[in-house]
Amino acid sequence: MIKEGRKVLNFFIGIVIILILAVLGIFYDFQILLFFESLRNVFLTELLAILFFNSAIIIFYLFTIILLWKTNKKNYILPLLIGLGLSLFLGYLTKNFIARPRPFLIYPELIDLNIASFYSSLGHFSFPSSHAISVFFCLPILNKALPKLKYFWISFAIVVALSRVYFGVHYFTDVLAGAVLGYAIGFIFLKIAEKYSSNKKNIVKKKR
Repeated sequence: MIKEGRKVLNFFIGIVIILILAVLGIFYDFQILLFFESLRNVFLTELLAILFFNSAIIIFYLFTIILLWKTNKKNYILPLLIGLGLSLFLGYLTKNFIARPRPFLIYPELIDLNIASFYSSLGHFSFPSSHAISVFFCLPILNKALPKLKYFWISFAIVVALSRVYFGVHYFTDVLAGAVLGYAIGFIFLKIAEKYSSNKKNIVKKKR
């Protein structure tokens, strides 16, 4: 009972935090962007550039799948991959429907000259952030399947999402929307995976 109460409390705290961040983002999106731009230095740029490219996300998911396989949590792998594809597809549709230009297209001075050649490979629209969707989607599943690494997953997701603001390819509200969308779909797919696993166990028991 106490555990359930804590879950409800954490849920409402999470909602309140998201609402506060959304309000801050709506009214101070550009100021937040400038703040992150002011933090740029050679060390941070080289460090975050590793997370800037899609290859980092691919490696992250491969590492995750290997961990799930090695720890005998194979039943989470298929929902993880299907849900990731669906969440990115929904993000793509939303991005093209809203058609919000990327920050650096409006403010070219935001382009980081250290990785300037890679800006041209990005699409024109920014809302929501696909990177934020992909890293936050897996959090509910990973927190359930591999709870010992919970804070690593959360930290990784936050750093990846904020790196997009740091490089001026997304506004803060882009990554916030991507994080919420990704996490929500991940939570739904976690419940589907758990229900499927439970039904499968019941069928095996009945056969016995």
